Amino acid sequence: MCSCIFCTVFYLLVREIFESELTAFLAALFILTNYGTVSFALDYGMDIGGWAFYALSLLLTLKYSKSGKRSMLLYSAVAIGIGGLFKEYALLGVVPIAVMLAYENWPSVLATIKMGLVPAGIVLLPISIVYAIVFVKFNYTYVDWITYGNASYAYVSKTTEYIKSFGSLYNFLSFVVLAGVYCFVRYRNELVSSPKIQFFVASVALSALPVFIWPAITQRILFVTVPAAILVASFAIKKYEKYWIVFAVLIAICLATSLAMDSYILPNVDIGPLLGAL
Repeated sequence: MCSCIFCTVFYLLVREIFESELTAFLAALFILTNYGTVSFALDYGMDIGGWAFYALSLLLTLKYSKSGKRSMLLYSAVAIGIGGLFKEYALLGVVPIAVMLAYENWPSVLATIKMGLVPAGIVLLPISIVYAIVFVKFNYTYVDWITYGNASYAYVSKTTEYIKSFGSLYNFLSFVVLAGVYCFVRYRNELVSSPKIQFFVASVALSALPVFIWPAITQRILFVTVPAAILVASFAIKKYEKYWIVFAVLIAICLATSLAMDSYILPNVDIGPLLGAL
């Protein structure tokens, strides 16, 4: 259920940016067939809930940016607050809110802070209530979990782990992302005329960067970068959407790769010797 909500909301997000149902449909298929979605969205983990509310917050922040309706900003904060109860990924949605408020109120830092106080309070309220209840009932806090319960992660090579994780998530999608970067740089004013919306896309990319400070390096965690990457890739999809059949073939290949990743590709690919040779 959450997988359907996640992909549907992402479809609406892309459609709102590019005003093209075909571009939005293809982008949604890229995220639906991604290894992260195939592997982690169909189990009983909490990740998909965090991803779904993160995507919803992005859509609502975009609607705020386009309409100026403060209610959209507050709804976005509600989505982040609820999503944070599923997984901390949803809290990354505060980055686009902060960036867009700073963009609108530049250069007044005070005005940005003033506009952000209520949304910040809404975001923090649900998780604060949960933490308060846990403290009253069990005398246990998040600080205790970090201090005593948090697992430590040690890797022989972080480079190897990043290559494995990003390789799993991006594989053939990476070609579309690179094409999207090119189209964003060269054709962004043609594809998305509003500088504000272009800035919003950049803010979404910025919101994915905090995952690099996570202690663990896994596909499940780094998947948070995928929605931002596909938003960038959508510039190429929009530019060349008349060649939709090419994108459809790539989507089919991505799906086949995702389905084969755990059973065949990862067990049989060893990049250690390659890195040693370099």
